[in-house]
Amino acid sequence: MIRRATARAVRAAGPARPAGPLPPLRVRREPPTLEEAVFAAQGLTDAPDQQVEIAAGLMGVPPAEVLPVLAALRAAPPRPAAPAARPAPRVVVLKRRLR
Repeated sequence: MIRRATARAVRAAGPARPAGPLPPLRVRREPPTLEEAVFAAQGLTDAPDQQVEIAAGLMGVPPAEVLPVLAALRAAPPRPAAPAARPAPRVVVLKRRLR
């Protein structure tokens, strides 16, 4: 059941923020890792030499730095490509009786 907010519930939530300029947004920047670049390259092609070139190009590093990471990820068990599919939803049919 969906409940609607009443005026009393809105007032009980607390005072509203004063109108004024908002502080600047702080954006957190996390550069991608070499492992993520190799994983992306593995999704694009099956050829290991091309994977090295793609990952090196994405990260801007020489291919010699990518080779050990690629070898380590090839030895690791593969990641699942997609989450397990959900079963089909159950269908419920309601019939209304007319009086």
